[in-house]
Amino acid sequence: LRVMQAAHDTRDEALRSLDPREWPTTQPQAGETTEPSFDAVVVCAAVDSRPLLKRLGIRLPLLAVHGYSVTAPLRHDDAHLHLEPRAALMDERYKVAISRLGQRVRVAGSAEIGGDSERQSERAQATLDKVLDDWFPGVTRRNAAQRWKGARPMLPDGPPVLGPSGAAGVWLNVGHGGSGWALSAGSARLLADAIGLRAVVVDDDDRAAYHAAASVASNFLVTLEDAAEALLATTGIERALLVPLVRAAVETWADLGGPAALTGPVARGDEATIARQRAAIAERAPDMLELFDTMTSATRALAARSGGATSSRSGSPVSRRQP
Repeated sequence: LRVMQAAHDTRDEALRSLDPREWPTTQPQAGETTEPSFDAVVVCAAVDSRPLLKRLGIRLPLLAVHGYSVTAPLRHDDAHLHLEPRAALMDERYKVAISRLGQRVRVAGSAEIGGDSERQSERAQATLDKVLDDWFPGVTRRNAAQRWKGARPMLPDGPPVLGPSGAAGVWLNVGHGGSGWALSAGSARLLADAIGLRAVVVDDDDRAAYHAAASVASNFLVTLEDAAEALLATTGIERALLVPLVRAAVETWADLGGPAALTGPVARGDEATIARQRAAIAERAPDMLELFDTMTSATRALAARSGGATSSRSGSPVSRRQP
């Protein structure tokens, strides 16, 4: 990672001129949360999981097994076009894989046990260069190659450790070795099930719609509440008055779904109240009128799905909300 230089700030100079005892406090003030609280944590920090868990008295035989790769652009000249790789292959003698990545070629392999992640082995790099030259001589521009070394978190018997660690609230998802990409989604699903979470699988074709639904449910809700707050401010009342109403509405929707949870003048068919509300918005917040009309129209459609007015359901859970 590249460390970016922060822009010059004259406040830094002013702070340095003060005695350290006069510096502004960074300690939590009264009422501030000092630390976040979680029911459970998942340790999935690859080889760095070992020192983290050691503090809890958990000793995993986890070791870094380093792999190397060289990724180089293709030459694309007339002399080498017919030699370029068109499919992935494995050199079984050196246990090195060669893959075509668009206009580049990647050769990867080696298993260096332990050692320093920052220190490159010239011997390992030379092996990769040899394999690439043996199979596809001269097809890449090696002077523009990217050389990489990465640590695979390995356990002696191969499979990863998934599940409770033995320490309360601490779960493990470590030791996938060289199969991290292949095992990551399945491991996350198994662990979520074990913790008691609800893992949801969304098809690629449905991801945009899934994200849009989340935006409507959360982002747009905040926009509506901000509009309600602005309108309420014209009466001199703070938004705190609306908070119990909002919470109850969301809880009732979560329990019953939209049609059964709907209350209010639209649900009752109270056109006189709707007209008075619209007139008040036209007078006090005319820029909000289009939003009000749109939401009124959508709410009428929702009320129609619920079977009309809901005022007769005073004994249902929706009665905890006052329109």
